Amino acid sequence: MAVVLVSETQTCIGGAVAVGLAGAGRYTVVAGSPPGSPRLDRPGLVDVELDLTSAESIAAVLDDIDEHYDGLDAVVANGRTGRFSPLELFDADELERTIEINLVGQLRLLHRAIGSLRRSDNPRIVGLSNTIGPLGLPGGSVSCAARGGLEVALDALRHELRPLGFRVSVVRGAPSDVADYGLPSPHRDHADYGSLVRSVNELGCQTMPAASIVELVDRALTDTPPRHRYHVGAYAELTEQLRTASDRELDEFVQDFFDIAP
Repeated sequence: MAVVLVSETQTCIGGAVAVGLAGAGRYTVVAGSPPGSPRLDRPGLVDVELDLTSAESIAAVLDDIDEHYDGLDAVVANGRTGRFSPLELFDADELERTIEINLVGQLRLLHRAIGSLRRSDNPRIVGLSNTIGPLGLPGGSVSCAARGGLEVALDALRHELRPLGFRVSVVRGAPSDVADYGLPSPHRDHADYGSLVRSVNELGCQTMPAASIVELVDRALTDTPPRHRYHVGAYAELTEQLRTASDRELDEFVQDFFDIAP
């Protein structure tokens, strides 16, 4: 069976992906959870401590995988839930954690994992993103920097590693029914940002089944060839339309959807 490492499995969607892939019966799933987080206990799943802020922790996990499984077949790069909030209201420590885990930590993991993946006959990298994060929407400056930055990095790796037989994909999902994208309720009545916070909360309430994301990750791991991007959820089609919209069209959409004055 293919050996798949899933990062940040203490998150709702990360755990759902790890458990879902293990339940498919086609993978040995190594679930990487940060120190102090609850452990996953499922057939076909091996839970390990993986600290994406530590190169030593990453190296130790991958060395163990190389020893026990003679390499790795795929990495599912999953981050923590990126909170949507006006930058001014963002907690400074949370800002740094979001960038550190969702961007820098993922690259730190992939930097070390490529060597293990080289042993596979069909190496795959799948990055988990969302449909609205990379668009640069208001309230998403921190999350968009992390998710958008990771997507661009994965695009670069897709070209960079293709001659070595690697296939790199991104799975974009809307907020899932197992994740909390809400903002702290006190900000709903903020004098300057209250309307924006309420709009973002409304956006996050339109969720999709986590099983749909698991299905697309499974496809990204098995399709021949895989797509560059897989989209699912209420905003998948809208996201693609906005990617090709003019600056003026995008401004008009944002102003209307988020009730922002021109």
